[in-house]
Amino acid sequence: TPAGSDTDIHRGKVRWFNALKGYGFIDPVDENDKPILPKGVTPTDKSDGGIFVHQSEIQTDDPALFRRLYNREFVEFRIVLDEKGRQKAVHVTGPDGNFVKCILKQKSEAAAGSESSKQE
Repeated sequence: TPAGSDTDIHRGKVRWFNALKGYGFIDPVDENDKPILPKGVTPTDKSDGGIFVHQSEIQTDDPALFRRLYNREFVEFRIVLDEKGRQKAVHVTGPDGNFVKCILKQKSEAAAGSESSKQE
Protein backbone atom coordinates (compact mmCIF):
# COMPACT_ATOMS: atom_id res chain seq x y z
CA THR A 1 0.00 0.00 0.00
CA PRO A 2 1.49 3.41 -0.96
CA ALA A 3 2.36 5.81 1.86
CA GLY A 4 -0.59 7.98 2.86
CA SER A 5 -3.24 5.66 1.44
CA ASP A 6 -6.07 3.89 3.21
CA THR A 7 -7.69 0.68 2.00
CA ASP A 8 -10.67 0.97 4.37
CA ILE A 9 -13.98 2.05 2.89
CA HIS A 10 -15.49 5.01 4.75
CA ARG A 11 -19.04 6.37 4.71
CA GLY A 12 -19.79 10.04 4.44
CA LYS A 13 -22.36 12.68 3.64
CA VAL A 14 -21.59 15.42 1.12
CA ARG A 15 -21.34 18.74 2.96
CA TRP A 16 -21.20 20.77 -0.25
CA PHE A 17 -20.08 20.27 -3.82
CA ASN A 18 -19.49 22.93 -6.47
CA ALA A 19 -20.36 21.29 -9.80
CA LEU A 20 -18.81 24.14 -11.82
CA LYS A 21 -15.45 23.90 -10.06
CA GLY A 22 -15.66 20.11 -9.68
CA TYR A 23 -14.88 19.76 -6.00
CA GLY A 24 -16.35 19.83 -2.53
CA PHE A 25 -16.17 18.31 0.94
CA ILE A 26 -17.52 15.18 2.57
CA ASP A 27 -18.25 14.74 6.29
CA PRO A 28 -17.44 11.25 7.55
CA VAL A 29 -20.38 9.51 9.26
CA ASP A 30 -20.65 6.55 11.60
CA GLU A 31 -22.73 3.39 11.08
CA ASN A 32 -25.84 5.35 12.21
CA ASP A 33 -25.14 8.14 9.66
CA LYS A 34 -24.20 10.58 12.44
CA PRO A 35 -21.38 13.01 11.53
CA ILE A 36 -17.89 12.26 12.84
CA LEU A 37 -16.42 15.75 13.17
CA PRO A 38 -13.44 17.10 15.08
CA LYS A 39 -14.33 18.87 18.33
CA GLY A 40 -15.64 22.40 17.75
CA VAL A 41 -16.40 21.86 14.04
CA THR A 42 -19.94 22.12 12.71
CA PRO A 43 -21.14 20.69 9.36
CA THR A 44 -21.69 24.25 8.08
CA ASP A 45 -18.00 25.22 8.29
CA LYS A 46 -16.66 25.39 4.72
CA SER A 47 -13.82 22.86 4.99
CA ASP A 48 -12.87 22.36 8.66
CA GLY A 49 -12.96 18.65 9.37
CA GLY A 50 -14.30 17.82 5.93
CA ILE A 51 -12.57 15.54 3.47
CA PHE A 52 -11.76 17.10 0.11
CA VAL A 53 -13.29 15.38 -2.94
CA HIS A 54 -12.59 16.07 -6.62
CA GLN A 55 -14.97 15.07 -9.42
CA SER A 56 -12.26 12.91 -11.03
CA GLU A 57 -12.55 10.47 -8.09
CA ILE A 58 -16.28 9.80 -8.66
CA GLN A 59 -16.52 6.29 -10.06
CA THR A 60 -18.31 5.60 -13.34
CA ASP A 61 -18.01 3.07 -16.15
CA ASP A 62 -18.65 5.80 -18.74
CA PRO A 63 -16.08 8.64 -18.79
CA ALA A 64 -18.41 10.73 -20.96
CA LEU A 65 -20.85 11.18 -18.07
CA PHE A 66 -20.78 14.42 -16.06
CA ARG A 67 -19.53 13.79 -12.51
CA ARG A 68 -20.88 15.66 -9.50
CA LEU A 69 -22.21 15.02 -6.02
CA TYR A 70 -25.41 16.35 -4.49
CA ASN A 71 -25.35 18.12 -1.13
CA ARG A 72 -26.33 15.71 1.69
CA GLU A 73 -25.88 12.67 -0.59
CA PHE A 74 -24.42 9.61 1.18
CA VAL A 75 -21.24 8.22 -0.38
CA GLU A 76 -18.51 5.68 0.25
CA PHE A 77 -14.81 6.40 -0.32
CA ARG A 78 -11.22 5.65 0.59
CA ILE A 79 -8.91 8.26 2.10
CA VAL A 80 -5.42 9.25 0.93
CA LEU A 81 -3.18 12.07 2.07
CA ASP A 82 -2.21 14.71 -0.47
CA GLU A 83 1.31 16.15 -0.76
CA LYS A 84 0.56 18.59 2.10
CA GLY A 85 -0.77 15.85 4.40
CA ARG A 86 -4.45 16.74 4.01
CA GLN A 87 -7.11 14.06 3.67
CA LYS A 88 -8.58 13.51 0.22
CA ALA A 89 -11.43 11.17 -0.79
CA VAL A 90 -10.66 8.73 -3.62
CA HIS A 91 -12.64 5.97 -5.33
CA VAL A 92 -15.94 7.70 -4.45
CA THR A 93 -19.12 5.68 -4.96
CA GLY A 94 -22.68 5.66 -3.74
CA PRO A 95 -23.71 3.41 -0.83
CA ASP A 96 -22.71 -0.26 -1.18
CA GLY A 97 -20.37 0.56 -4.07
CA ASN A 98 -23.18 1.65 -6.40
CA PHE A 99 -22.90 4.70 -8.65
CA VAL A 100 -23.62 8.13 -7.13
CA LYS A 101 -27.03 9.75 -7.80
CA CYS A 102 -25.78 11.92 -10.69
CA ILE A 103 -24.41 8.91 -12.61
CA LEU A 104 -27.53 6.81 -11.92
CA LYS A 105 -29.76 9.66 -13.15
CA GLN A 106 -27.78 10.05 -16.40
CA LYS A 107 -27.80 6.28 -17.03
CA SER A 108 -31.57 6.18 -16.42
CA GLU A 109 -32.18 9.10 -18.80
CA ALA A 110 -29.96 7.49 -21.46
CA ALA A 111 -31.82 4.19 -21.15
CA ALA A 112 -35.19 5.96 -21.41
CA GLY A 113 -33.95 7.83 -24.48
CA SER A 114 -32.78 4.66 -26.21
CA GLU A 115 -36.10 2.94 -25.42
CA SER A 116 -38.12 5.77 -26.97
CA SER A 117 -35.91 5.81 -30.07
CA LYS A 118 -36.50 2.05 -30.51
CA GLN A 119 -40.26 2.61 -30.49
CA GLU A 120 -40.17 5.28 -33.22
